[in-house]
Amino acid sequence: MAKKKRQGHYCRICGEWKANEQFSGKGHAAHICRECAALPLSRRNELERIGRVEQTASKLRLTKEEWELLEKYAKSTTYPELKAYAATVLEHRRAMRELGRSAVEQAAYSDLEDELKEEIGDLLYHDILFFFEESAAAPTWRQLDRIGKGVLKSYLTAFHLRITPDESWSQQCREVSETVAADIAQMDLEQED
Repeated sequence: MAKKKRQGHYCRICGEWKANEQFSGKGHAAHICRECAALPLSRRNELERIGRVEQTASKLRLTKEEWELLEKYAKSTTYPELKAYAATVLEHRRAMRELGRSAVEQAAYSDLEDELKEEIGDLLYHDILFFFEESAAAPTWRQLDRIGKGVLKSYLTAFHLRITPDESWSQQCREVSETVAADIAQMDLEQED
């Protein structure tokens, strides 16, 4: 099915999609609607730069150039609204960057509480069971390692807890894999009866 083409044009100043009639002859090529074209040049420039800051603010990760752009706009003396907005975005991004660095706890698997180990074991069980059902075979050690890393990564993403795998983690993975294999064999025997 073909993608439906969007009607009208995008105005790079106000950031809206508008009908063709809202653009003058030169406005089509410049991507500036009639309303924005009627604004003073300094206001148009400020709105365009604010739009650039909004695009930058919505990104997950910023490049060095984007950080520099935010800092430059936060020091702007020409455009006060841009300066205030860029300073707010820059402050927020710096706080998020610091929070991301400091908020992650780290612990070895063997040091975790038993309740958390049981929860992780349940998640690991379901992931290995899913692998068995999808591939109709037991996972190799490499595949088991990849499944285990996926479980640990989910805890890092969801709970900001970096779990360092150790010997007890390897033992847990083997035991859960054997349990899943035994449960599947038991289910097959029950279905035959």
